[in-house]
Amino acid sequence: TCVFGGGEVDLTEAVLTSQETVITAVCLFGGLEIMVPEGMIVRSEAVGIFGGVNVPSGRAVAGAPTLVIKGAAIFGGIDVKYPKGSKRGRISSG
Repeated sequence: TCVFGGGEVDLTEAVLTSQETVITAVCLFGGLEIMVPEGMIVRSEAVGIFGGVNVPSGRAVAGAPTLVIKGAAIFGGIDVKYPKGSKRGRISSG
């Protein structure tokens, strides 16, 4: 929960124990940045009310773990980002 502020979640080095992981986020006049490794499948089920949820597409690797984002961004935002210019946290397909 981010109210009049921001937060960061870095999953680039996380060891996920299931095929699907859920993050529930509520951002009210604030924002949340979620860093995920290259190749992770990210699906948004969150809503934006005078705010937004940004999930880049086209970087998923078949069979990779899935991150599901649930919740709401109300006058705020939820941004999913991949690491820039590094191989750190990369998920391989095999």
